[in-house]
Amino acid sequence: PNSSIEYPAKFSNSDRKVKLRGEAFFDVTKNKNRPFIISTSEVTVKVLGTSFNVMAYEGAKEISVAVKTGKVSVVKSKAEVTNRSDLGEVILTPNQEVIYNTTQEYFSKKLVAEPQLILEKPTLFETQYDGAPVIKILEVLEQNYGIDIQYDEHALSNCILTTSMAEEGLYERIEIICKAIGAQFEMEDTRIVIKSNGCR
Repeated sequence: PNSSIEYPAKFSNSDRKVKLRGEAFFDVTKNKNRPFIISTSEVTVKVLGTSFNVMAYEGAKEISVAVKTGKVSVVKSKAEVTNRSDLGEVILTPNQEVIYNTTQEYFSKKLVAEPQLILEKPTLFETQYDGAPVIKILEVLEQNYGIDIQYDEHALSNCILTTSMAEEGLYERIEIICKAIGAQFEMEDTRIVIKSNGCR
């Protein structure tokens, strides 16, 4: 609702430009010689081939770009503020989102609310983790979601867990693991940081 898109009858030979008002999900065909560029009133999104969501309603206090697959570049549309270091190019990879605050004019990068599996053939459900090292389980989660999970390898070296991966989301899985080993986790930008005193 209340969204519109403008595009030329034929794209140029150098790029594929569209103008967006409101919200749209894009699944862009790869073409490194003709980048796909989305202009909104506040930010410009440039991609070579990927799928992502842009929410840029006129007059909104926040504009968001969330990536499902591939890599996306987001920059402030208005040229007069490009000399500000906090308004430089923001690169997003799968399961990452950038929020642009239109009133205070700054970008903040974070993980999406519900990260999705990014592997074409996920390995997460193939294994029943029976007495498996927690470090190994966390590595599998990192690979399947493409998200950086930081932890102290030495502290977790003795942590063993028996579990199977069901239909929970990533954050629920991390929470279950942390409860089982007496650890805590927090979000830091686009990373999940696990803090633990280790296991006996």
